[in-house]
Amino acid sequence: MIAIIQHLYPLYTLEIQPTNTHLELNTHAQQAIDRLPFIYDAKTYKDFLDVWGTHVILETTVGGMHEKQILVKDCILQSNYFTDGLSETELELRLKTDILSPTSVNDNYYENRRRIIVDHRNGGDPSVNNTDQWKQSLDDKPALLKINKYISWPDLINNSTIKANLQIAITYRIKSAADVRTDEIDQVEQQKLAELFVQRSAQGVIGHGSRGPVPPYWEIIKEFILQNEQRCPEVRR
Repeated sequence: MIAIIQHLYPLYTLEIQPTNTHLELNTHAQQAIDRLPFIYDAKTYKDFLDVWGTHVILETTVGGMHEKQILVKDCILQSNYFTDGLSETELELRLKTDILSPTSVNDNYYENRRRIIVDHRNGGDPSVNNTDQWKQSLDDKPALLKINKYISWPDLINNSTIKANLQIAITYRIKSAADVRTDEIDQVEQQKLAELFVQRSAQGVIGHGSRGPVPPYWEIIKEFILQNEQRCPEVRR
């Protein structure tokens, strides 16, 4: 399994204040709205959303973020068949320590069963490794951390026809993005399922470590093919 852990370093919040409780668009945005046709044209409205997005951001938090993606072996957790693993609470604590502590987690069992596959920072100077120095560089190059408030384009439009057309275009865009995401998830699941049924070769090994004056000894005794997941017993005896 993959664990994604993030630690945020917020600096400040940016907010657009409406004039007299009404949000005024700048000249360029208003001109883009005025060019939208009353008769719905999918391409024209798609082009508008490609440039201006589906929503107008009203408030954001900026600063920096440190993110790690950690690949963790499934056997690290306790289960009905393996009671010596970590509980979910213990694993969560070690994951947090992994990103917040500049030193080792000091747990060989955990560290031997996890691999950091992504370790990067957003905002600031990415070439700086020292955390304190990187935090100081955030003032010059802050990154967008969070969108706190936003409003959809139809809510800013007075004309009912343009408003309805924009809502149709936005709904279609969101549904299309969701469909693409669903297809991607299905492809990943199918790939994982296919990997379960791939035959893999293995080797049986016997031997022993050092025994006083007797040197260590290892011997490959047999090569065999591992059966797929369907051959695993449902009940362990």
